[in-house]
Amino acid sequence: MDDSIVIAYAFEMAANPVDDRERVEVAQQLLSTVDDPDSLDDDERARLQAALNRSLADADAGRLHDADDVLAELHARHRP
Repeated sequence: MDDSIVIAYAFEMAANPVDDRERVEVAQQLLSTVDDPDSLDDDERARLQAALNRSLADADAGRLHDADDVLAELHARHRP
């Protein structure tokens, strides 16, 4: 299953109750994306780390977005 589909389904699952079988399937798919080695080269990995550090600095400085608003926007974008 494509990672973006798994993520979209996880958002859908968060918004709507699902049975345990579906919940386990999505959890396994999400875990498999974590276990898979990435294809980043050293430069890409450094840029990712820099972006993560900027995000943490923004959070530390109070530049945050309401999680409900972000999830609603993501859900709208990835609605199947």
